[in-house]
Amino acid sequence: MAARGVMLVTIGMAIVIGVLEYHRVLDPPRAERDGFAMNLLVDRGNATVPNDWYAAGAAHIDSTGRALRIVAEADGWVLESRIVHLLADDCYRVQVSGNVTRGAAVFAAFDAELTRFGAYTPLPATSGRASFLVSTPDERVTFAVVATNGAHITLAGIQIRRLPRRCTTPRTGRDIVRVLDHILGA
Repeated sequence: MAARGVMLVTIGMAIVIGVLEYHRVLDPPRAERDGFAMNLLVDRGNATVPNDWYAAGAAHIDSTGRALRIVAEADGWVLESRIVHLLADDCYRVQVSGNVTRGAAVFAAFDAELTRFGAYTPLPATSGRASFLVSTPDERVTFAVVATNGAHITLAGIQIRRLPRRCTTPRTGRDIVRVLDHILGA
């Protein structure tokens, strides 16, 4: 009888703690709370790290270990990230190292379902860095590389850092195809 009472108290405490902590389910893990670097693994991880990226359209993607080389075979998405969890309404600087040697490409932030466009930065024509600020009310963002047909893109690193101030990223519910056409100058 006493063992049954202890078990019921333990289960009850677990339920209460779960209810009280549920709001933190979408919070980023400790390693991602203040910032992190995304890896350059696409469609498969290695023995110790899962990939942060997925091929997302017609593109040829090669990894040199230090960079991704992407050749877009159609207009649109060529690469998309895993869903990244951020603290709601906090401001993050997204810094992208890389370049585009042919065509045009942007590094963009979307909601987790890739339906609402957030912020973006064009990738430079020479090796360098580009950045933008992002904030999300729903704690989840997906990054994507969007390019014109024939674009040659090199990505050498993506850093996401939480800033000590607030910012807002306007989101649009407009047709995503028109948004991408506008970004890529089509």
